[in-house]
Amino acid sequence: IRDNQEFEKHIAIAKLTDKSVMVFFTASWCESCKQIKHIFAKESLETILSRFILLEVVITDEQGIAFAKHFNVLAPPAILFFNKAGERLEIEMPAIINQDNIELMLNKALSFN
Repeated sequence: IRDNQEFEKHIAIAKLTDKSVMVFFTASWCESCKQIKHIFAKESLETILSRFILLEVVITDEQGIAFAKHFNVLAPPAILFFNKAGERLEIEMPAIINQDNIELMLNKALSFN
């Protein structure tokens, strides 16, 4: 995802498909981001992740940095959640990144939909 216009298209799709939106802000040099991607790739999270529209923002170029600043994201990793109405959910990233904590965060986001 590169800009707010593209983001709004995904919010519209979320409304139509009854899904939440997860925006993952990442960078190639970010070790924690790599750890999160590895967790997201696990088959055991496939079902819960299918309930989201998953968007990735790489914040290593001007466009990605500008989009991140729009949401007050200062550095990766960051994950933001939006309900199907496009409202931002106040869910914090876990301090310790592991599968259990990521799964708790995802379930919390789904509980708002």
